[in-house]
Amino acid sequence: MNQLFINREQDLSFLESRYLSKDAELVVVYGRRRIGKTDTIVQFMRNKPSVYFLATYKSLLDNVNDLRRKFSLFLKDGLFERVAFKNFDDLFEEFVKRMDDKKKVVVVIDEFPLLIDRDKAIPSIFQKLWDECLGRRNIMLILCGSSVSMMETEVLGYRSPLYGRRTGQWMMDELAIWDVRKFFPKYSPEEAVSVYAILGGVPGYLVKFDDKKGVEENVREKILHRGEFLYEEPEFLMREELRDPSNYFSIMRAIAAGKSSFGEIVNETSLDKTLISKYLDVLQRLKLIYRELPLPLSSKEVIRLKKGRYVIGDRFFQFWFNFVYPFRSDIESEVLEPPLRAFHRDFPAFTGSVFESLIRKKQILSKILPFDPSKVGRWWHGDKELDVVAMNGDAFAALEVKWHDFKERAEVEDALEGLSKKMEGLERPGRRVVLTGLVAKSVSPPVKKAMRNKDYIISDLEDILSRGPHSRTASP
Repeated sequence: MNQLFINREQDLSFLESRYLSKDAELVVVYGRRRIGKTDTIVQFMRNKPSVYFLATYKSLLDNVNDLRRKFSLFLKDGLFERVAFKNFDDLFEEFVKRMDDKKKVVVVIDEFPLLIDRDKAIPSIFQKLWDECLGRRNIMLILCGSSVSMMETEVLGYRSPLYGRRTGQWMMDELAIWDVRKFFPKYSPEEAVSVYAILGGVPGYLVKFDDKKGVEENVREKILHRGEFLYEEPEFLMREELRDPSNYFSIMRAIAAGKSSFGEIVNETSLDKTLISKYLDVLQRLKLIYRELPLPLSSKEVIRLKKGRYVIGDRFFQFWFNFVYPFRSDIESEVLEPPLRAFHRDFPAFTGSVFESLIRKKQILSKILPFDPSKVGRWWHGDKELDVVAMNGDAFAALEVKWHDFKERAEVEDALEGLSKKMEGLERPGRRVVLTGLVAKSVSPPVKKAMRNKDYIISDLEDILSRGPHSRTASP
């Protein structure tokens, strides 16, 4: 099995549908680094007349010359390479004059934001090119980028000159837990979730682990080791996106340590409030963090913005800031005892929090609940918190999530009683269907059956991972 293309059928199908259209296509493909954009696009380009160009940090003229050489090879025209082009306008206009477009030609410009960094007029230049030249030919132009914030503002944004020109857009996302498990057929469901807690669903990270070795051994060899790709990856990415990342590192470390409110972050970092507001906005634009609000349980409940929590949205960044960044000096000195001690002590609780967020995904809940939720989240107020809240119309479900093995019925009953106490006094007007339940690492089959017979939602890893993403577990 080619691990790079696990569950990329939908991505490839989208690109194929655009290619088979009768019109010229301007398609925007974007997504975080290491997600597999380039590999997927290269796979799509096979057996098609195509040109792939990777923009670089070189000058704009150097990028024009590099693309000229690519075009020359495609055209099999040595004279074309000798023509001096000063800009992309002249280069593309001359290319399409010589291009045989009996069959649609694919032209890919990867890392398009790097060109925008070199010249802010690039979106306007390509808008003019599309309107006056490319949009009239049998061509599929793919603009690809890893800087999600820049792609969404400078290419897809309402104020971008390219707004309205694109004929399709596709954001490549992380793989689901089912697909992560396919990378590691030798791992148990618990080990697969542990890897997901560390690396998320990023193919470029997942291929670094080896399921012939234990999870901890992979962590020790591939993350807690100088010079390894994963050891330096978050720092590399932040330094690439940010001119001076030092204060951003402090904020990310504070959030990773559980300082999730604005006030807690201020106290933990001792940075000026105005600066922190600015830094938090930047980190949100980069999709490294997000602000979570409690899901209102009724139309009468007002969302209290002050109750918002900042959460690291990238799994590997979350792991790295918990188990690597605080121990950089030890790792650099090849003293692994401190980070491994922290890993042994804290990783089970860390995995539990990731497991909880995993259960809040709609594709997971659709397998667990007897209805497809339209709203999913968690709720908290004061000392009360519901791990998972799901709603659709008059259906309402509240679930307790535990990274724990439940072998006895009494344990499950205690957990459900705790959930019931959290829900005492909660207003749920108009809800005709109210479901409660438990999702755990494992629940013994006899206990699971007995509690389901009492109309509780009871599910565990085996239920979730043993079936495909579109099947359901047994309804209560």
